[in-house]
Amino acid sequence: MWDPWGDVFDTKTTNVEGRVHYGPLAPGMYRFRAQRSGYWTVDFEAEAVQGGKETEAVLRRLGDAMLEMRTAEGMPAAGRSVGLHCVELDTDVAEWVEEGRVNVEGGLITDEQGKLLVRGLPHGTYEWEVADAAGNAVRGRMEVPAGGQVVVRRTIE
Repeated sequence: MWDPWGDVFDTKTTNVEGRVHYGPLAPGMYRFRAQRSGYWTVDFEAEAVQGGKETEAVLRRLGDAMLEMRTAEGMPAAGRSVGLHCVELDTDVAEWVEEGRVNVEGGLITDEQGKLLVRGLPHGTYEWEVADAAGNAVRGRMEVPAGGQVVVRRTIE
């Protein structure tokens, strides 16, 4: 839990049911961070009210995504910018790359083998987009599994 100045005020560990109790607290808004190894860290606000109020924070297990793009001739589609969007969290993965929350080497661009590996994504549905040689958008959807890796192979030209 953070104080109004952004300093850590208190840390607690959940019980076996995944619950934690803070209180008594003066009425108002409080900021929290829920984190666990192998899960997506969640920052959220919760309101303390007289009599208590329960707030839920959902932690999503992490997974990886490998996209492999090839030309119609079977050659690697190297150097292609890839757009990735997390549907459930309505966030572009580029934001997480910029913040250092996911692991991707060289940015969201296919390597010399036409591959892009993104590690540490919260599991769920993602939309991806990459341009073919003519500049036309090629799009798709994928499910990043909890604790696993999805592999998408696509011919884009």
